[in-house]
Amino acid sequence: MRPNSYFASIADFSLALARARTSLTARAAREVRALPEICRPEFCRPVIFRPVIFRPELLRAFMHEAPSEHAPSDRDQPRSKHASIDSTSLASMLRPALEAAIEAATGERVEELFFFRTEWQRGGAATGRARTATRELVVKLPVNDAEIRWFRRLNQAGHDPLQPNLPEHMRHRSLPVVAQLIASGETLGGFDLAWIALERLPHGPLVRTLGANDIARLAQAHARFALATTGFAIDRDAVTENWNALLDTAVNAVRAHDLHPSLHHHQVWAQLLKQVTRDLGALVALWDARPTREWIHGDLHPGNALSRSAEPDAPIVLIDLANVRPGHWLEDAVALERLMWTRADLLATGRPVPAIASARRAHGLELGPEWDRLARVRRVLLAATAPAFLRSEGSPAFLGACIGQLERNLRELGSLRALRPSARASNSGTNSGSTPTPPPPTRDSPTVA
Repeated sequence: MRPNSYFASIADFSLALARARTSLTARAAREVRALPEICRPEFCRPVIFRPVIFRPELLRAFMHEAPSEHAPSDRDQPRSKHASIDSTSLASMLRPALEAAIEAATGERVEELFFFRTEWQRGGAATGRARTATRELVVKLPVNDAEIRWFRRLNQAGHDPLQPNLPEHMRHRSLPVVAQLIASGETLGGFDLAWIALERLPHGPLVRTLGANDIARLAQAHARFALATTGFAIDRDAVTENWNALLDTAVNAVRAHDLHPSLHHHQVWAQLLKQVTRDLGALVALWDARPTREWIHGDLHPGNALSRSAEPDAPIVLIDLANVRPGHWLEDAVALERLMWTRADLLATGRPVPAIASARRAHGLELGPEWDRLARVRRVLLAATAPAFLRSEGSPAFLGACIGQLERNLRELGSLRALRPSARASNSGTNSGSTPTPPPPTRDSPTVA
């Protein structure tokens, strides 16, 4: 598969698109393809790899609260002066080519095609809805290599998520894992832009209606995903988070607490971060020693969970495979739980980590050694670095919940001094996901965008 060409120069890209808008000539296509093959600014990942994908709108949906005046969302931030075109504008310009591609794949005329954006969507892709005479589709463009590859892999057998190369004892279920892929392509209208068209699932997502039964359904979906991906070799390393840099940024944010009125109890934060800093080497050593020889979803949350049926126990179907990567199942499980840290009512009736652990056992999947201890380590690392993201996650309720998680899990872990290496963990620069330590927060720039 040819790599997707996301564009470094928005100005040059806009000029090429303007020339191609009325008539997509071969010359215009060559101009776009000649641009550097690196990520467009509005599509690329943050400079420093985040342990989870931060979604302030999704957190607020769970907390049933309005946006904090001290924590503006990313869409409120000034855009780059070069970002003269966004993904929705791009999709609209390429709409005729997309309609033609869908019609060629389905054999039906596209009667309607429009684009929309969910309130929790953070990626740069444009999402749209298409309708033909017999079906409704959801289209997405551009998508990265991982998303198109995994939708194709998990749709090789139609609705059956299990691949023929899986062991016989694993073929005991034929429930759906991901949405059905109707059409896809690696180019569109002469441009190197990958796209997908999926079945439109009529029920969900589960963002605002999540209950205890839905957590169990999500856990089953995650286990089915893990089972369906076991037949594919791990061909890359797991991402290593730069916990030193993230914790340094969190400490600096707490020290500058007067700049962030949402950061309450800064003295409690200072004491807790002092303890985490002291034991960071041991915490990171425990976490980095986890097995990472399986594929994880990478963005497991109720916004990516839908169903084909309204029945309360209907199986969940997952979407958004752009972040599938090697890792440990707890990365998905704790990320899902983290969204519920402010919802004691949900956690009291159904905790994602034990629910996913139970579902994995039922599907014959391993949990790994000391998985419950690893879960506590992961909670500590995520909660301790929350102040590093005050600009996007400055809710007092969420930060207060992080204090509770730190206190509880540090107490349950006990003393880590015996395991602590002589120096702080030095895990920066080992993988593509890690970068140098970010500067401390200032009044003119967010801590970590």
